[in-house]
Amino acid sequence: KLGHFLPHQRLRPRALYTSPNGLFICKKGKIGIRQARGQRPRQCFLILCAGCVISLLMKIILKIGTNVLVNNKNCLDLVLMQNLVQEISRVYNQNHQIIIITSGAVATGREMAQSNQLFRSALAALGQAKLIKYYHDFFSQQGIQIAQILLSANSFKNRPRFNLLKETLLQLASNRIIPIINENDTTVLKDTFGDNDFLAAIIAVLVDAQKLVFLTDLDGLYSSDPKIDKNARIIQEVKSVDLEIQRMC
Repeated sequence: KLGHFLPHQRLRPRALYTSPNGLFICKKGKIGIRQARGQRPRQCFLILCAGCVISLLMKIILKIGTNVLVNNKNCLDLVLMQNLVQEISRVYNQNHQIIIITSGAVATGREMAQSNQLFRSALAALGQAKLIKYYHDFFSQQGIQIAQILLSANSFKNRPRFNLLKETLLQLASNRIIPIINENDTTVLKDTFGDNDFLAAIIAVLVDAQKLVFLTDLDGLYSSDPKIDKNARIIQEVKSVDLEIQRMC
């Protein structure tokens, strides 16, 4: 079964391998994914000659925190953002699928606001349009399309809505469009995702992602908040997720 083979492992030529998730290698050595009956398989991996080295396509969830996007003046760092988009595009062009979870709408709105009387929800509404415009402009320079999705916790509590979200994300990703997701801070009340880390984890499970990457200004997982506790120590390796690790998160 394909699922039992590691990347870069060779397969016997002219063999047919299948896996529970529908991935297969056809007898001509092409790798694809099963479609509904009567349809041709959609290519989702690199096309290989039989016996060549396999390079598996991955779904990658990338969470970008506010502190990564802003400078020391709490304004969007457009040079950094453009460089980041170029690096994301480089990985994307290796035939991986990427879904971005981004923060930064409130910080962008605060930078734009001409009044200091705006609530967080209003700042998010003001800043989200500008934030997604920057993403659109920078990715367009790389020839890549993006789509905006704003979510709340209620999006995952209704099964039909949950299924529609999953289908939408997978369809966008399979058509070479990068979904850019943020929490809808304009309508959220008490039921919030917090700093989008939890949202990124949910999306990773939802689309069965192979990698979940967090971009942060911290060096890693600490025993406590290093900005508050000077004795906080970094955890070099997490071997199992127990109650202590959950508390640190």
